[in-house]
Amino acid sequence: MSDSCASVTAHSRYCAARNKKTAAVFFGFSALEVAWHWGAINGPLPQPRGSLFLFVGLIGAIVLMFDLMISLKCFRERLVLGLSAASFLVVLIEQLTPGLTEAALVRTGQLILSLWVVATLASASLLISAAGWRKPSGTTRG
Repeated sequence: MSDSCASVTAHSRYCAARNKKTAAVFFGFSALEVAWHWGAINGPLPQPRGSLFLFVGLIGAIVLMFDLMISLKCFRERLVLGLSAASFLVVLIEQLTPGLTEAALVRTGQLILSLWVVATLASASLLISAAGWRKPSGTTRG
């Protein structure tokens, strides 16, 4: 099976607009990130700085999300993954610039929160679509 054919098969099986489990993972992860970053309204979240594990994890997550964006076909799936990657990129930039002031950290925290809220809304629409989608039945003869 060719690579493009395998990608189409994987997407048809795991499309978040049709698969409830995939849509629930999209929504759950996005909602968890909104809950985690909700504290950015009052001030920045305490985050460890300079951890090699954090840098490698963020870079790996960003690369993985862009790889998934290439293989997935639906706009809403790509939107959620793109917003997630953008928020991870903001965190990476925040980690690489330790001289940011408190006000700048609050603003980046609010930016990250707004990215996750939009991603959660898009993933909620995927979950609603998946809940209403039914597998096409075989051809019926009447």
